[in-house]
Amino acid sequence: MNDISLTPESMRSTATKLDGGQGEIKGLLTKLQSEVNSLLGSNFVTQKASPAFGEGYNKLNSSMNQAVDGITQMTGALRNMAQSAEEWDASNAR
Repeated sequence: MNDISLTPESMRSTATKLDGGQGEIKGLLTKLQSEVNSLLGSNFVTQKASPAFGEGYNKLNSSMNQAVDGITQMTGALRNMAQSAEEWDASNAR
């Protein structure tokens, strides 16, 4: 069966890189939210347009944060698969 080829350490390394990317994205989303809040606080103040923009951006930001949170599940899955592969290999080496 030649359908399986994996390197647990590469899987863990990729998970670590994804974790780092997640942190960078979260930081950028926080920074952008702060920029929008600042804009809405003083340089874009209207009766209807600015509140609508703020609400729309808040929804977008929330959705993006939820999507980025999915990276945690993916990195956990990679690490679990790497561990399982090592355990399977060790148990079949006896």
